[in-house]
Amino acid sequence: MADDTLKDIVNHLEFLGYSSERQDDGWTSVSHPTRPDFFMKPFAHGVRAVAFFRYDEQVCGPEWLSFANNCNEASRLASFSVFSQDGKGTGVRSVVVFPLAYDKVMFGAWMEAWQQDLEILRNAPERERASAVTH
Repeated sequence: MADDTLKDIVNHLEFLGYSSERQDDGWTSVSHPTRPDFFMKPFAHGVRAVAFFRYDEQVCGPEWLSFANNCNEASRLASFSVFSQDGKGTGVRSVVVFPLAYDKVMFGAWMEAWQQDLEILRNAPERERASAVTH
């Protein structure tokens, strides 16, 4: 059922102008010309979507932790966390889960709500120095 839901979601996203590519590790990479890229993978409880926003500066100070907490308080669907990967930089990760029961209208509303949650990232600390290199 999870793979069928992912297939329905990918078809819906392609209708919205996204392109996708299944990767060897089971994740599907999803990209759009003007919206953040993300990855999706089916799990037993739903389809998880993850977007990474890498920043040029170190994202480890207390202002960034406070920022992630504020994002979590303001978001409707997404959870946000600060991450650091050796050799790949630092940034903010956004995670959402879509239920396994796909419905076109429900998915459209879910996607719109997640996009609105991602807009919260525009208030990142010292935004003018930060750049989303990889989504």
